[in-house]
Amino acid sequence: MPLSLPSRSPVPDFEGTQQELEELLLEGLNSGDPVEADQAFWNRLTAETDKMASTHVKPKTW
Repeated sequence: MPLSLPSRSPVPDFEGTQQELEELLLEGLNSGDPVEADQAFWNRLTAETDKMASTHVKPKTW
């Protein structure tokens, strides 16, 4: 079943074709067991992304 995607790419910097994007999306969907998106999941995800982002942000200097 083909995916229905918007006419504009949801990933602005993606330079591949529509077919490549669909293949990557399907690969992600089929990459493992489903995970319940409960509050603990979102807390872990937020902590992980905050940690990743902190390595890319320069400390403010006043």
